[in-house]
Amino acid sequence: MKALTLSAFLLLGSISWAPAQVTLPEKNVSTKQEIKLAFQRGLGFLKGKQNAETGAWGEVEPVAFTGLALSTYMADPNRDPSAALPEHLQKGYSFLLKNVQPDGGIYIQARANYNTALALLALSLHPQAAELYESQIRGARKYLIGRQMDLDEKGTGDNPLDGGIGYGDDKGNHADLSNTHFALEALKAADSLEARGLSTTVADLRFAKPLDEELIRKLMTTHEVVITVEEAAI
Repeated sequence: MKALTLSAFLLLGSISWAPAQVTLPEKNVSTKQEIKLAFQRGLGFLKGKQNAETGAWGEVEPVAFTGLALSTYMADPNRDPSAALPEHLQKGYSFLLKNVQPDGGIYIQARANYNTALALLALSLHPQAAELYESQIRGARKYLIGRQMDLDEKGTGDNPLDGGIGYGDDKGNHADLSNTHFALEALKAADSLEARGLSTTVADLRFAKPLDEELIRKLMTTHEVVITVEEAAI
């Protein structure tokens, strides 16, 4: 009888000490809902401001404003990254591509750095950027890097403007924080594509003599970095 009583006591003791299973309510539900609705209203407003014919946003700086609008759509936390983009966004991206220049920049005429940076950001944020826009992203990235200030003695940072990037207009050598910020954001987004499958090219020049000059010229103009591996036979 004593053993039975002791067992019952231990059982009751273990039950009394068992932690209760409590389901905690989700935090910040109201705030999350407000953010979701704010995005929906904001994107609805942007859609109403798009030029239905050209796919662009804005009139003064349509490339830059289109890049900003598209980047906002890509940042929407409610967007399904695996879903196809709606027609009006595809039209916006087509507008950007129409303004890619031979020098790699993406602009119409003035403020080339400003327009290129925001267009590059939008292209890099596209869910299929590596597959659809690799060459345009490479060209715009190379263009922006080439427009970074390095005045006076090269590579020393001896000028207050060194490292900065300006609007890219006819006002001469200058840089400002706004354009430098846009350019850095765009370059960071473009660099992140490396982990998302931005491809490289391997060219086998085993028959080095005579050199395939046409192929080499094409590779040099479409790639930022060229690495050669040879056995000192050239």
